[in-house]
Amino acid sequence: MRPFAVTVALFAAALALPAPAAAFDRAQWSFGQASTGTWYLRCRAAACGGDSIASYRVQKPRLYASLEAYAQSRPARVTTLREVLGSIMSDGKPNRRRHGAYTEYWVESSVVSRQGGHEAYISGVLVGDRLSYTIVSSAHDADRARRHYRELSDALAAGRPPLDDAI
Repeated sequence: MRPFAVTVALFAAALALPAPAAAFDRAQWSFGQASTGTWYLRCRAAACGGDSIASYRVQKPRLYASLEAYAQSRPARVTTLREVLGSIMSDGKPNRRRHGAYTEYWVESSVVSRQGGHEAYISGVLVGDRLSYTIVSSAHDADRARRHYRELSDALAAGRPPLDDAI
């Protein structure tokens, strides 16, 4: 094929691809804020996995200084979650990465409820010099939980919380 024909073919193929879904599209997600200041986002649409929840809360700056400090905070949180959820929880390995102006720490977990239901659960924190965010995402499968966590983390790190009045 000639270079122009290849360019036209690639352009036509790109136009045929579906547009990516908007992160936390108000048509799919319902929003609410708890008295604790935590914002909850719930999606019951099939595209979200039927019943997915993501949440975030603004925290003090420099919440954790290192991956080790974040990892040391996990056992108390896991115990609390087990008590609240009444479940068996297996915790993954803590992870770290730079995310714009933030350092992000997160852990993937698997939760099995007393009723036998399974949830993928990702919790993390964006640590910044001016503020930090704690973030949680849960869904019936790990891929969706990861996707929702990442969408929320990306929006917060870019200074675009899902709600204009969230901060």
